[in-house]
Amino acid sequence: MFAIGDVLGRVQHTHFATYTAGIAVANALAGEHRRYSTTRVPGAIFTDPEIASVGLTAEEAQAQGRKVKVGKQEMSKVGRARAMGETKGFVKFVINGETDELLGMHVLAYHGADLLAQGVIAMAGTGTLAPLTDCICIHPTFSEGVKAAAGNLRTMEIPDAAGDLPTEPPSQGQNR
Repeated sequence: MFAIGDVLGRVQHTHFATYTAGIAVANALAGEHRRYSTTRVPGAIFTDPEIASVGLTAEEAQAQGRKVKVGKQEMSKVGRARAMGETKGFVKFVINGETDELLGMHVLAYHGADLLAQGVIAMAGTGTLAPLTDCICIHPTFSEGVKAAAGNLRTMEIPDAAGDLPTEPPSQGQNR
């Protein structure tokens, strides 16, 4: 790979161009054969609150035939968000329910793009939520919402043929 950014015709983000530039330089000048993946490229929309995501949505993962667990934390339940009056939104994780692989993270929150970095690092590192569930967050911070979402995993029900979800709440056995 010797091209970068928009020339690749895939992900059109400045941060992706910078990332692929490092790969292109290593390949061209050091004779390496590095490749890139577009499955873990984060993106953000700087609205109020910010929208940020990386990886698959729960629906995309289910369409691939994966058993999905979702962990979600409303920002209205995060102490720092309440103290600052920034309670709109949530943090959400999507994991493979059979392997615990982190498949995606989605944030709608004040400084959501900054919060997304924790999921991006987890995906690049262990590929699981273990670093987030095992960490100690400073209190009060928005990061506590990320950790809470990682700890709130529930099996996501697959809609029936009509697209309807079961109306009964999940049983205790479905909680992690």
